[in-house]
Amino acid sequence: MTETPRPRPARLPAGSGRTPSAERWEVDLDWLWGAPPGNDGSAATLRLDVTGPGAARAAEGWMDSLSADEDGVRGESGWRADPGDVEGGEDHVVILLTSAGEDVADGLEAAADTAYEALSAVPGLRLRWTPLPRR
Repeated sequence: MTETPRPRPARLPAGSGRTPSAERWEVDLDWLWGAPPGNDGSAATLRLDVTGPGAARAAEGWMDSLSADEDGVRGESGWRADPGDVEGGEDHVVILLTSAGEDVADGLEAAADTAYEALSAVPGLRLRWTPLPRR
């Protein structure tokens, strides 16, 4: 059984304005390639729980800043961001970051870094990363 990856604590420069409880996600190759389906190009999804005052508004603003395709799917090259189901009101939102293909690790890292940069800049928000089971 693969151990759930733990994000490393963010290193926050003095005066950065970043939320101390927001942590950057670190790629876990064991999760991506060490267990079935392995490195077969299938999709991998990283769940991001954003909690704190104004979490839903901040997440919506970040998602609106992303490119959208003709179907309204938000994301950037190699990854997509979808709202997840949660009944947390304004103070809890879930974002599902998904990537696939041979660059799945790079895609998820780029998605997580982009989300971290935007959302950790909002005072009072907390970020929790959960790699979802792969199929």
